[in-house]
Parts: sequence; C-alpha cells; structure tokens
Amino acid sequence: MVSNTEMFTLYQPSKKQDLSIPAGTPLKSGSVMHTAIKEKRRVVIRDDKAMFGEAFIAVAIPIFNEKNVVIGSICVDRTPERQDQLKEMSGHLYDNVNVLASTTQKISTKTDSEDMYQRMEQLNGVITQIAEAITNVADAIQDISGMTLTLDKFADGLSKDEVG
Repeated sequence: MVSNTEMFTLYQPSKKQDLSIPAGTPLKSGSVMHTAIKEKRRVVIRDDKAMFGEAFIAVAIPIFNEKNVVIGSICVDRTPERQDQLKEMSGHLYDNVNVLASTTQKISTKTDSEDMYQRMEQLNGVITQIAEAITNVADAIQDISGMTLTLDKFADGLSKDEVG
C-alpha cells in the first residue's frame, strides 16, 4: 500500500489477503498509515476486522521528500496466521521446557536404572520437540525480518513523484 498524506494511491493485494482498497480511498484516522504520517515514524499494528473487514498485521513507514517533509507512507500487511502459529508454538515450547525440568528433577531423584532409561527416552523426545519449535520460531523471525528489510529498501527508493 502506498499513500500520500490524505489517501491511498496504490494497493496491491497479496495471494492470501485482499483488503479491497481502491486508489483514492481516504486514509482513516487511527489507521497504521495515518499514524505513521502523523507521528513521522515506523508503526506496527495488529488490527482486527473493524478497519477493513479482515484481521491483519501491518508495518507502515512515512515517506519523506528531500526537504524532510512527510509526503505519504508505505505499508505492507500480512494475515495474522503466522503470528498466531508462533504464539501457539511458544506455548508448546513453554510446556515442553516445564516437562523437561520436571523430568530432569525426577531423573536426579530416582535410582532405578529401568525408570532412569524411560525418563531419558522421554527427555530425548522433549528435547527434539523443543529443537523443532525453536527452528520454527527462528524461521518466522527470519520471514518477518525479511519483510521489514524489503519495506525499508522499497521506501528508500520512492521519490515524491511516485507517491503522488
């Protein structure tokens, strides 16, 4: 999404989400792009369906001209699906760490070798689950970092004429 200080000048839907914002649509007060322009800073929000009919996560940054005057903003949005997945994974990770701590405590207090072997098997399974969860979180962070870097590079390349 690209805007001048008053309205959208460009909206390109993604494969997963279409907020259906035609060029010329006025910026809504309190929207991520309006806030980025007003506060002259990068803004990140998670919005419910009230603003555009679909939930989304958006990153907007103001666009400045050569005189350092805000002339618009640029924004990328995503569905909150990945964030929700990360939240769920972090909950599972937390649960697994608690199981790991509990199992470790039980292993240190048990002397029966058969029971110790079973506990070690359980511990190995929990460690594998934790490693998978950490990999998923790292992948998601890398995706989000790439989106932000792409947005920053794109905004740096915009000129006043391209914004309208």
